[in-house]
Amino acid sequence: MIETLALAGAERIDRQAAERWFDLRATAAQALLRRMDAEWCGHALVIRGAVRMARLREAQEHPDWKWEGHRTGGGA
Repeated sequence: MIETLALAGAERIDRQAAERWFDLRATAAQALLRRMDAEWCGHALVIRGAVRMARLREAQEHPDWKWEGHRTGGGA
């Protein structure tokens, strides 16, 4: 997930982008963005590049964080 977002080059990621890139349903993508402290921009929940990468690194280093792909046997 970190590699995908680092290579994306997008300044902001919204729910629709998270759905496409990570094959998530709308509610799962929105939950992910909320968990990562995304902000409302108009009617869209978005997360900016620097915040996004910091949250992903924090999650990766936190011992209690479980990525959905690892829990189900897939990759993340």
